[in-house]
Amino acid sequence: MNDIQEKVLVLSALLHDIGKLNQRASTRFKEKKHEVFGAEFLNENLNASPEIKDETIKLVISHHQISYEGKYPELLKILKDSDGESAEHDRMESEGIDTNINQTPLISVYSYIDIGFGSKGKVGYSLASLERKLQYPSTYATNSQVLYGSIEDKLKRELKNLTIQGKEDINTLLYILLKYTKYVPSAIYVSVPDIPLYDHLKTTAAIALCKYRSNKKEKYTIIMGDLSGIQNFIFYNLKGGEEQVVDEKGTKRMRGRSLLINLIIDSAVRYIQEELDLYDFNILWQSGGNFLMLVPNVDGIDEKLVEMKRKVNEFLLNEFGRLYLNIAWIHKDNLNNFSEILYELHSKMDEESKSKKYIEFVRDEDFYVSPSRDKYICPVCGVHYVNDSNGICDTCQRTAELGGFIGKGQYLIRSLGKDGHFTFKYGDLRISYTISEDFYGYEDDEVFSIEDFNIPSVGKVRGFKLLKTYIPSVYGKVLSISKLLAPGTSLEDRMTSNATTKMGIFKADVDCLGEIFKEGFKEDLRRISRISTLSFLMDLFFSVEVNNIAKKNNIYVIFSGGDDLTAVGRYDEIIKFALDVRDSFAKWTGGNENLHISASIVFFDEKFPIRRAVNVAEEHLGDAKDYSADVSMCVERGNKIKIFEDVLSWDDFKAQVDMGNELWEAQKKGEISSSLSHVLLVLHKLSPSFFADKPLGKGDVVIPSPKPYLRYYFARRKGSRYDLLDKLSQEGIFKHIPVGVSIWVMSRKYGKEVS
Repeated sequence: MNDIQEKVLVLSALLHDIGKLNQRASTRFKEKKHEVFGAEFLNENLNASPEIKDETIKLVISHHQISYEGKYPELLKILKDSDGESAEHDRMESEGIDTNINQTPLISVYSYIDIGFGSKGKVGYSLASLERKLQYPSTYATNSQVLYGSIEDKLKRELKNLTIQGKEDINTLLYILLKYTKYVPSAIYVSVPDIPLYDHLKTTAAIALCKYRSNKKEKYTIIMGDLSGIQNFIFYNLKGGEEQVVDEKGTKRMRGRSLLINLIIDSAVRYIQEELDLYDFNILWQSGGNFLMLVPNVDGIDEKLVEMKRKVNEFLLNEFGRLYLNIAWIHKDNLNNFSEILYELHSKMDEESKSKKYIEFVRDEDFYVSPSRDKYICPVCGVHYVNDSNGICDTCQRTAELGGFIGKGQYLIRSLGKDGHFTFKYGDLRISYTISEDFYGYEDDEVFSIEDFNIPSVGKVRGFKLLKTYIPSVYGKVLSISKLLAPGTSLEDRMTSNATTKMGIFKADVDCLGEIFKEGFKEDLRRISRISTLSFLMDLFFSVEVNNIAKKNNIYVIFSGGDDLTAVGRYDEIIKFALDVRDSFAKWTGGNENLHISASIVFFDEKFPIRRAVNVAEEHLGDAKDYSADVSMCVERGNKIKIFEDVLSWDDFKAQVDMGNELWEAQKKGEISSSLSHVLLVLHKLSPSFFADKPLGKGDVVIPSPKPYLRYYFARRKGSRYDLLDKLSQEGIFKHIPVGVSIWVMSRKYGKEVS
């Protein structure tokens, strides 16, 4: 392969439509086509060798034309074909000019998802760069020439600091485009404007590389990876079967393991990139323990992937003992129905059952190792030997240190061929990660911001990977989970408190996500750019926005990514967090009723093993999803939360939280007594709702309504709240009143309402 030609092709693919941004920022947008605007912009702002720059500009200006003045006509054909496949339609001529070209906002892909409940009105995004405070879709979204001009200026400033020489610089360019073109609509005049310019440019580049490198009919190889054993890995402790992790050491170790999940996926993807000589645009997505890549189908790729899968899992087995990265791939001659491709990949992944994990190692002669009589097993992981009964292994020590570094760190340093805070060894390749408070001294490494979308000024590759989950801290010192449960209002008060309350574990994920990706869009909309956009938005919510919500509620996010969330916090704050996550997700998805989450909350004392608590929460999440429900559509399942052994809708849950708070406030004012909690629970056990799923037995009594009994109770007490009588007697409230009573009782015991 010609290195210069490939650089010209991938650069022109990544930048072929950049002129749309410049055109919409200009007062003269009707006078020139976007290809011309793009060529002029690149002439002023692209820093590359004269040949690469000149030929890239010639391809950009000709990608909608018949005429071409460059010396690589075969590259122009690849660019045109790739542009057409990515954009869903083959445009042989330039787009027309829309008089609203700089006013039309990017429409959210959520607006078009329908798996049974129908899609409603459209919501969109106003033009902006990616910032830590994320943008929610709105019916009032708008763009303007001024906003386009602002984005154009910021993009120019970033490009001044970038000189394109090698693959690393092209990867940095991709992060710059992500930051500034994620909310720019790709097509307005001839297409529904729901694809971001970034996603169109990225997928065009990935498709173009496949066409350029592959000489096969099936030019595309789609690789999927999924890490199993995540929950068991994060919470496992061998000592005593269940070592507690709420103290400072245990908290650091758990935090380090959570970070390692992301690093395992990142290192595996980086390994595949290195072995197959790929770019970052070949990664369609990477989050929450899984990844998807679009790469060229070249000779020997199957054998290479088999060997890479083996080496990755050999390291995971030896280092961690209970993690397995399943990797599957298929070859395709087109990407037309990308949802079907994903479904085929998932089916192939499922073929390898859990019983087949590590089967390739079991056949090795040295797989079975005789136990050592003069050494001890690490009491934390149960994988490695240690020299004394109280020591922990090097892996667990480095994991805990990693958990400590992430508290203050702002940058992730990725290095090849050297060691860092944690190093992955896949065959002869070493990929290491270091958490740093600054980026100085890492000019020859790959440097990523982990707290925001700022692009570092030094590094071979410069970008961002928002891997840092929210960690409650005071003056730079991270609170252990034990301190987080203290009853103080401020985190400062909790640092010095020895008291404790109830620990709440929250688990949640998106309902029917597989069906959303497979059938959520109409068949003619199931294209690679749109599916990639949907995946990005899902992950953005769980990896970034969830942490923003956690910060407001003092919640410790244990793991969040993809569509999965596990968090721990004090009883009152975890309830508020649950409601905020649900409300924010509904807003994030534009109020589309086809998209919803299910969740569970379980409460335990501080000393209860957190691993077992999370397992209970996982079981309760399954109850909330109600897999056994006899429904005609998947979308009818879930959208509920299980708490205090009751499964209820989110609206009913919010009503019970309000009811519990009101009862607590009334008791504090002397308007009711604590005995009412017992009365309510007794009456509920006599109500029709209590017997809804139980057969009536001999001697069982059912009361049609609690109101007469409650009226008698209130009548015997002076100054009673008769408005509470009416609220409590409402069928919707009384059906789930044990939840409200339980919240009231916890508030009464620990002195804090859910506010």
